[in-house]
Order: sequence, then structure tokens, then C-alpha cells
Amino acid sequence: MSLITFELQRITRRRGSFYGAMGVALVVALLVAVLAGGDQTEHVWGQAFGIPVVFGATIIGALVGSYDTSQGTMRYLVLTGQPRWKLVLLRLPALCAAIALFAAPAAIIATAAMAGDGQSAEVIGRVLLGTTLGSMAWGAVSMAVGTMLRSNGAGIGVALVLFLAGSILTEVVRSEVSQDAGDYLLPNVVSVVGQLGHATPESPSITIALGTAGLVLIAWLTAILGFAVARATRDEY
Repeated sequence: MSLITFELQRITRRRGSFYGAMGVALVVALLVAVLAGGDQTEHVWGQAFGIPVVFGATIIGALVGSYDTSQGTMRYLVLTGQPRWKLVLLRLPALCAAIALFAAPAAIIATAAMAGDGQSAEVIGRVLLGTTLGSMAWGAVSMAVGTMLRSNGAGIGVALVLFLAGSILTEVVRSEVSQDAGDYLLPNVVSVVGQLGHATPESPSITIALGTAGLVLIAWLTAILGFAVARATRDEY
């Protein structure tokens, strides 16, 4: 069994977090599909599908990063002889796979609702793919936070605060410091990637190109995960 498959199984076996995230996303999707009636628009589903999935990815990501150190099992993983940097980074593809899995039932409901309302395949794909990519990015940030803090509760709390306060901070920087500086902060580039560079009338304006946002996001994630790897490499178990 590959290490990535092993990590994915460990994530899905934490039933409270994994199935809890799946259940919340599914219930919200069902409610919106029923209550929104003929208003199954891109913006509605961008929020209804996106917010629960991002929150779920944030919580699961923080647990992926912190679980072994908080539970005292990291010392046993180190004894396998695998490099510590590898033990941290191989969790990322497993986390992305777990996010796609727990979001799948809600994605099916969203697809059916939008298709029934006459939305095009392009719109449906943009909502599902963009939201999933944005959620994976926040999940990776949360994983790094959990790895650095080494605590389940603290990792989840700090990751959620970063998610909730990040957009507010970005707007403050845009208005009070520099528009350009705000455009390249992590919350904005995740937002651009999450919308696949396409603004709807109800969503914030897109001020940088999708390709630019993607490259900046990779740089942000590389730096953040680099700090997490450095912490894990330096720690004693």
C-alpha cells in the first residue's frame, strides 16, 4: 500500500471530521436545491457549495497536520525510516483526495440542480472545479498551520480565523495601503483561483489574471508548507 493511500485511509477513518464535513455540505446542498427554486444560479451555488466545502477542508486540513503530534504517534512514523519532510508532504495529495471525496455528494446535488435550471456545462464545471481547487488550497494552508502548532484545537481555530479574517484584512490592505499589495495576498489569489478568473455580477471583481493568481498561490503555498516542513524536521519526538 502506498503511503498516500495509507494517509487517505487515516483521514477517512476519522469519521467525525470526514463524515461530518460530508454531511454538512450535503445537507446545505439539499436545502438550497429545494428552497432556491428556479434561482439555481452560479452565484448561489458558488456560496452554497463553496462555503461548507471550504470550512470542511479547513477543519480536516488542520487535523491532518496536527493529529500525529497531538496524539503522540509521530514518533512511530519517524521510526519507519521515512524522511520527515516526506511524512509531511505526502499528506497533501491525500488531503486533496479526501476533500474531493467528501465534497462529491454535494457536488452531485449541485450539478443536478443547476442542470435542471438550465445552467450550461461550463457554468456547472466552473462552480464545482473552482470551488474544489480553492478548498484544496485552504486545506493545504490549514494542514501547514496544524503541523506548526501541533495541536488539533489550536490548528483548527487558527486556520478558521485565517479563513474568516483573511478577506477582511485583504480589503483593508487594498483600501488603506495599496490596491496592488492587496491583490497578491493569499485570500485574494485563492478567490481568483476559486472563481477560475471569472467574476459574476454578484461576486467581487477580478483584478489579476487567473494565471498570475495561480503562480502567486503556488508561491504562497510553497512558503507556508516550507515553514511546516522546517518545523517538523526540527522537532523532537
